Amino acid sequence: MKPIFLFAFLTLTLATSVGATLMHVDRENAGEAQKGVGSQSDLTQAQVAFLKATETTTDYMPPAPPR
Repeated sequence: MKPIFLFAFLTLTLATSVGATLMHVDRENAGEAQKGVGSQSDLTQAQVAFLKATETTTDYMPPAPPR
């Protein structure tokens, strides 16, 4: 009975470590893919000036309280 539990324990340990490694690699690669997106969405000074000139008080909606 002990060899079965030992085999199951070692198998689960190995599977957990492989899964954690794969998740870690996916998160690292996802961060690199998102870095390029931010640099393309930077606003120019002309765009900021236009947004400030055309903003109104109705543009902002405060968050609703929980019901």
